[in-house]
Amino acid sequence: MALLKGQEMGRFKLGSTVINLFAPGKVNLVEQLESLSVTKIGQPLAVSTETFVTPDAEPAPLPAEEIEAEHDASPLVDDKKDQV
Repeated sequence: MALLKGQEMGRFKLGSTVINLFAPGKVNLVEQLESLSVTKIGQPLAVSTETFVTPDAEPAPLPAEEIEAEHDASPLVDDKKDQV
């Protein structure tokens, strides 16, 4: 078999069979989705029927041990030493 420079000699296709299970009434399948259809990465399959609200919450405070360990690993400059 002779090939020219840059000529395709084969293809490798990534792919797997994926089975998605959704609870009844929790999603609406997209219109273009059909039984045994091929989908591409990033293509939506369904849209949730529920509205998700992100609560306005403060992040949890770090335990003192974690703060001390972080300080020991990378101590801050103590500018008070230079003051008279």
